[in-house]
Amino acid sequence: MTQEAWVSEDQVPLARVVVHSYDDHGESMVQSFLKNSRLLFQLEQKQTTPVRPNAPTHVTEMRYYYANLGLARVLAKEGTFPAKAKIDTGAIKNVPVPLEKVEGADSRYRIELTAVLKLIARLKLVAEDTGDSASVAPAAEKAPWWRIIVESASHDGAYALAWGQKGQAVPKGQLDEEGLMSVSYDDPSLVNLVVNVSTGKVLGTTRAKHFGDKARYNHTECVAAWSGDDRFVAQVSQAKWGTTDAYVYEVKGTSLTAGADLKLAAIGAVHAQLKGRRHIDELAWQRLVFGLGNVEFIPTWGAWRLKMEVSGEVPKTADAPGVTATVIFKLAPGKEGGAPVLSVESAHVQ
Repeated sequence: MTQEAWVSEDQVPLARVVVHSYDDHGESMVQSFLKNSRLLFQLEQKQTTPVRPNAPTHVTEMRYYYANLGLARVLAKEGTFPAKAKIDTGAIKNVPVPLEKVEGADSRYRIELTAVLKLIARLKLVAEDTGDSASVAPAAEKAPWWRIIVESASHDGAYALAWGQKGQAVPKGQLDEEGLMSVSYDDPSLVNLVVNVSTGKVLGTTRAKHFGDKARYNHTECVAAWSGDDRFVAQVSQAKWGTTDAYVYEVKGTSLTAGADLKLAAIGAVHAQLKGRRHIDELAWQRLVFGLGNVEFIPTWGAWRLKMEVSGEVPKTADAPGVTATVIFKLAPGKEGGAPVLSVESAHVQ
C-alpha cells in the first residue's frame, strides 16, 4: 500500500490524498479532494485480473460528489480490457447511481472525511520526522501520541475526538487487518481528547475512556454529536447494558471547556416527571440501567437544544417495569471556561 497527500499553503487550503492498494488479483486506488478541510470529491478505481494466462482486466470506477456536508451525487462506470491493452476508461460512459442504492450513503461523508483527515495528520507527522515536506504541509504542532476516533469529526472536519496514552510518545496497542489500533479498555494511561485535526493541537481532555480507532468494538461504542456550528460536542459512551457516561463540551477558540454530565441530567429530568406517579416506585427505579440514544443538536433562535431518547430497564429481566422518554435540554455557555449549562426544556415520558 502507498499513501500520499498534498496540502496547499493557501489561506483556504486545498488537499489531495491518494491511496494505492495491491493484492494478488489487482489493485485499487482512491483519490480524495478537499477544500478547507471539507471533502469535495472522491474517485475510486479497482482493477481485477484473474490469475491465468492472457486474462482480461476488469475495471470499475466510482465517483462520489459531496455538497452541504453530505453525499450529493454518485456516478459509476465499468469495462473490461484485453490482456496487455492500455487501460483507458475515458470513452466509457458514467452511469448515475441513485443515492438510496448507495450503501451507507447517509454516513459516508463523515466516515470518509474522518479517515482522510486522519491520514493527512499522520503523514504530516511522518514528514516532520523525516524532514520531507515536499508533498505534505507541516503541522503547526507535533502531536504524535493521539489517534483519531473514526466517525467523530466535526461537520467541517476541523475537529475530532481522539484517544491516546499518557506518558507514551506513540500509542502502543494492537493493529487489526485494516491498520486500526486499540488497547485494553482498562488501560490506566488511556485518555480521550478533542483535537484540531489540521494543526494537531489538543484542545482538551474529555471524561470518556474510548480505547481505539474504531467507533465500535462489539457492544462498546463511542458516539460523537456536534452542533451545526461545531461549537458544542457531546461524547456518549455506550456499553452492552446502557450508557456508561455522556458529557457535552464547548469548543472555545483553542481550548475545550469542562464537560456537563448529560446522562445525570437526563436521568434527573425523567425522574422529576415520574415523581408521584405509580408508573414505577423508588425501589424499582434504583434497579434501572439507563441508556441515551439518538443524541442530536437542534438549532433554535438564539440557542442550541440537545435532544435525546432516554430508556431505563433492568437487564435480562423481561417483566420488570421500565421507562422510555424524550428529553430536550436548552444549552447555554458556561462561565469562565466552565461546563455548558443544561436546562430542561421538556421531558416527555412515554
